Amino acid sequence: MIIKDMFEHSQEEKEKTMIYIIIFIFVIRGLVQFLLNFIRISSQGGGGPFMRYKMNNGKTVEITTTLQQQEVVKAGYGWKDVFDLQFPHYNKFIEYVKDRPNTD
Repeated sequence: MIIKDMFEHSQEEKEKTMIYIIIFIFVIRGLVQFLLNFIRISSQGGGGPFMRYKMNNGKTVEITTTLQQQEVVKAGYGWKDVFDLQFPHYNKFIEYVKDRPNTD
């Protein structure tokens, strides 16, 4: 609708050519974005944390009582485990919001 209106009001051939160039640039940008998104998604499926979530088991690092790191096989990743692995920096804020008084 907008493009049709632009074509109807453009009287010079130069204006129509500019409209074609703008449309062409948007189409090329869309195709590049689609390709980059496809590459990003396909790179996540083969390994790393996404494969562990998919298989629902993997290794985690735990701190022992002697403050040593120890790899432990973790079976059964839940939503909390996935959230903690991806967004651990939000946990302090979530805890603060849970314990705040109702006056805030």
